[in-house]
Amino acid sequence: ILQIVSPGNNYFTNGSELTFSHSEDLASGQISWDGRDDENTILTTIWDLNNQILLKGEYDLNNYFEPKLEDGGNYSITFTGVDPAGNKSIPVSIQNYHIDRTSPEFSNVKPISGSVVNQDLVGYTISEDIKSGFIIFLDGVNVTKISIKEDLDRNKALPRWTDGKTYGIKLVGVDYAGNVSDTVLIENILYDISPPIMTIYKPIYNSFVNETQIEFSINEPLDGADLILESNTGNIIELKLSDSYLLAGEHVFDDLIELEEKVSYSIYIQGIDFAGNTGQSEPIENVKYDVTEPELIILSPLEGSIVNHDRVSYTIDEDLLEGKMIWQDVSGLDDKVIHEIQLKTDELISGSHLDITLNRIPELIDGASYMIRLEGIDLAGNTNEATPINSYT
Repeated sequence: ILQIVSPGNNYFTNGSELTFSHSEDLASGQISWDGRDDENTILTTIWDLNNQILLKGEYDLNNYFEPKLEDGGNYSITFTGVDPAGNKSIPVSIQNYHIDRTSPEFSNVKPISGSVVNQDLVGYTISEDIKSGFIIFLDGVNVTKISIKEDLDRNKALPRWTDGKTYGIKLVGVDYAGNVSDTVLIENILYDISPPIMTIYKPIYNSFVNETQIEFSINEPLDGADLILESNTGNIIELKLSDSYLLAGEHVFDDLIELEEKVSYSIYIQGIDFAGNTGQSEPIENVKYDVTEPELIILSPLEGSIVNHDRVSYTIDEDLLEGKMIWQDVSGLDDKVIHEIQLKTDELISGSHLDITLNRIPELIDGASYMIRLEGIDLAGNTNEATPINSYT
């Protein structure tokens, strides 16, 4: 009786191991390997048993012979024999004896070294089915080893990763023939699930500006960001920030932006970090752009007039941040040549201010002649002055 003791059907190997036996002495015996490779090429190897192993017993093939079997070949192995009386044995065989001397390979591994991620997942493609495999997670202190699931190509880290921490990953697999893959090493993976923080410092809420300079900060490097200015008239301006503005730290954006004057804008930044987390700065609301000088007009006293009171009349076309009225002696009679009165509260409001006494009365000299000037700074910082009254008494 002939027998192939091991292996059985559907076997994978990177060698040529085979154990067989026969229950009586043989006059002759033969083992044949018949198969095909991946390209369907016919493969055949035959070995005649030598005298030493024609005696009954159990034998390990590789102690006596190592057949040249092709990598990638799928063989059937048949054992036949004839006893000394000339009786032919019943052949015995096994099917699907796979030769695999190629190690499995991991490719398309994600994440890659040096990357920033917001998911604690590992993805890969593997060149063949594997019998076993492991993913090893390293955080500089702990080492966690988990088994690769046969039905998945993505595996979660265990335990869960910690936001802001850097990790390393190793992958290794063993195929059904016992070939071990090269160890894949992924280093310096930053796990980041926090949205980027962007803060606009200038301009401020509810302000007037006469320039388009915007000061802001970013707490981490960004993969991309947009500066958005949204007007209350429905006009939206989106500006893609260049790489120099995407670095962590403070920035001054001073590119020219064409804005509508005295229209209210909401200004904010939208950004995405290298892990894919998105964030938006707190909008700076009600910012008005104004590059036009305020218009100031002195209505009275009139040029060359003579008055016996301290009242003045003037108009301004917009609210002022600061303003002042200045009397300058042009007659040489006043020892204090300049008298300057800072406008206060209601005196700074847009409109006509007719025949009013200012919050403080200048101490003018009776009979002296004065020049009057009116100067102002609007809420955006634009300055102007009225046409002066060159002389009145």
